[in-house]
Amino acid sequence: MGRKKWIEKIIFGLEILAAVAFAGLSLLMLWHYIEYNRDAAVETSASGKKSTDTVETSHTGKKTPIGVQSEKQEPSGRKEQEEETVARTEVSVPENIRVTIMDQDFQHEYHETVALSCDKGYVISWMDGAESEKKEYTSEERFMISASDLPEGIILCVLGNKNGALKLESITRGDGIPQYRGKLYLEGTKDGIGVVNELPLEEYLCGVVSSEMPSDYPEEALKAQAVCARTYAVNCIPVRDMNDSVSFQVYNNYRSQKASREAVAATTGEILPLEEVQYFSTSCLSEHRDDLGEEASFKKFLKEKPEDGKEYGSPWLRWTVELPVRKVIENCAREFGDETKALVQKAEAAKDGKGIFSVRITGRRNDGQIQEVSINCCGESFSVEGEYQIRKLFGGRDLEILLQDGTVTGNMQLLPSAYFYLNAEDFGLDDSISVAGGGYGHGNGMSQCGAAQMASEGLDYHAILRYYYGVDTITGKET
Repeated sequence: MGRKKWIEKIIFGLEILAAVAFAGLSLLMLWHYIEYNRDAAVETSASGKKSTDTVETSHTGKKTPIGVQSEKQEPSGRKEQEEETVARTEVSVPENIRVTIMDQDFQHEYHETVALSCDKGYVISWMDGAESEKKEYTSEERFMISASDLPEGIILCVLGNKNGALKLESITRGDGIPQYRGKLYLEGTKDGIGVVNELPLEEYLCGVVSSEMPSDYPEEALKAQAVCARTYAVNCIPVRDMNDSVSFQVYNNYRSQKASREAVAATTGEILPLEEVQYFSTSCLSEHRDDLGEEASFKKFLKEKPEDGKEYGSPWLRWTVELPVRKVIENCAREFGDETKALVQKAEAAKDGKGIFSVRITGRRNDGQIQEVSINCCGESFSVEGEYQIRKLFGGRDLEILLQDGTVTGNMQLLPSAYFYLNAEDFGLDDSISVAGGGYGHGNGMSQCGAAQMASEGLDYHAILRYYYGVDTITGKET
């Protein structure tokens, strides 16, 4: 009997120890759970939003000449950028960059024929997995190759002697035959010859600043542009390869000028601590307004005469255009696909052609930019969203746009901006829509003409960047 009680006491003691151990293990697991979630919360707070892959930008730096198409973008604007984008304290700035060179009309990334030369002579290396052959060319020799002569998978590396600039004679740009520093890689593909320029980032920026902003703009405006271009490039590099078209930053459309090179050198390594930086040509002066989301308020604002000298005298500050209803119907038929191809014929068949078309602005940002329009044509309704699509829907190369200074321009696929209002809503088939607007470009980030104006008034590039982005520059860490 005594032995039985002794055994029972041992079992009871073991049960107590097991209960204590279980409780301790539970507390330990709870502690790890709390620590894990605390660390996760800290990491989320520190990282902010992820880098976005929506860099389909287009930046029209020059006082956009006739025929230059504006940018593709569905951007957020400065207010949203301030709320959503986390400022970074350390960013890696690469030494080199690779840029795809588009064909003659910026339609394709592949070339049928490539012709090269260099005033200092050049070397071409044929690469097939490893470097296999080199050939020297003199300054008088011109190299030419067609896509059919460059097998798929073969890469040619072209390097100018003594850092000489390579002339890509098979295409032309704003200044004629473009010249490229660094190396050119020619790759044989089933679609044609891919051409990639690899060069130092700072050298690339000289070609961007000259192409995106006139070199006679004030020095501090050029410096602000250099910082924006560097930030844009650094943000793009980890996400996607860039090309030299308006889908990214325009590169080497105009040769680098002394003023542009000095602006790049004066800001070496400086970037904005933001994950997204955008810029455009001309503002309509609503960038710091948040009360223009209603039609009446925006219309009143745009009708007010701007102060003299704003936006560095840009004629794009205000503009008007008469848009034929038939043109918009054609654009609808083209943009919305097969189901609307008969729209034009249907409209033509209307008995009197009166009241068959209506357009209503159904959404504006608080700064006045149109975000959505509703269209009704012959009983069919369409909703169009996004500033780029709206500008495309109401655009056309045959339109004549009257600018603020009285000049007339045209040959533009898009309306200059989505900051506009309509003088009526309901139309007949043979009517025209009177459109009054302001500014040129997507309207997000820095206005280049506005930066030039601020610089002309004595503000430095730090003040300009703070005005448009709300932050100052940091010096990126080289990699």
